Amino acid sequence: MDSKVNNKIWLWLKDPYNLALVGILVLAFVLRLYYFILTKSQPLWWDEAAYGSLAKNFLYHLWDGSDFIATEKFIRPPLFFIPWAVLLLLGFGETGTRFILEFIPSILSVFFVYLIAKEMYDKKIALISSLLFSVLWIHLFYTGRLLVHMPELAFLFLSIYYFIKSSKQNFDNKEFAISIFLLSIATMVRYTNGMFFLIFAVYFLINKKLTFIKDKKFWKYILIGLAPLIIFFLINYFVAGNIFPALFGGQYLKPIGEKQGQIQPFAYSFLS
Repeated sequence: MDSKVNNKIWLWLKDPYNLALVGILVLAFVLRLYYFILTKSQPLWWDEAAYGSLAKNFLYHLWDGSDFIATEKFIRPPLFFIPWAVLLLLGFGETGTRFILEFIPSILSVFFVYLIAKEMYDKKIALISSLLFSVLWIHLFYTGRLLVHMPELAFLFLSIYYFIKSSKQNFDNKEFAISIFLLSIATMVRYTNGMFFLIFAVYFLINKKLTFIKDKKFWKYILIGLAPLIIFFLINYFVAGNIFPALFGGQYLKPIGEKQGQIQPFAYSFLS
């Protein structure tokens, strides 16, 4: 390694706050590695198996005529089972898939919590926040499950970080577009993240006094950020005749216990 790079690393590590951050990330890594080794061969839950079935069918179309697949492909967010399908295509088994889709995003989320808190407050608060998050039991628990929680949090936290950066004294359209783009991805990993669009909008209404509405660049960057969701809605419309079947497509699922004729969409309790 270049001596200049070495010197920069050592200078960076001389800062006790930076050294503490490295220690927290090492702790997060060791904890997650322990539970990863412990649980890497555990059976799949229903939801894990549903995503795995969608991933396999996405590649091989083994069950295209199945009612299960027909329903699940409309109610499950696409940006979890599609990456899983790509990993299947590349020869990764469940253990490798868990590592890439769960373990790595879990570690990144700890670091992104640090970035968010540092941007909002200072390094001391950031270290405390990331330390607490690194040992949070529910985060550790879901790191061991092939579910959407780890990747969606990584994208969501990074989106929040860029949103905070963009909303400082001098508003930055590009960082805002990055934030919206990442939030679009997070929403397509787990639909409930879409509520953060409303939170961001309320923030602007309260703090920006609508001055941004007349800015053409603002709207251009909004469209860039929303591009993944726009493409997703268009695909849904042409395939299913509905831009968002999980929320608006009551014909796709009849909840258990509902009376005949009272069919509701999968995400009818979206805001509960």
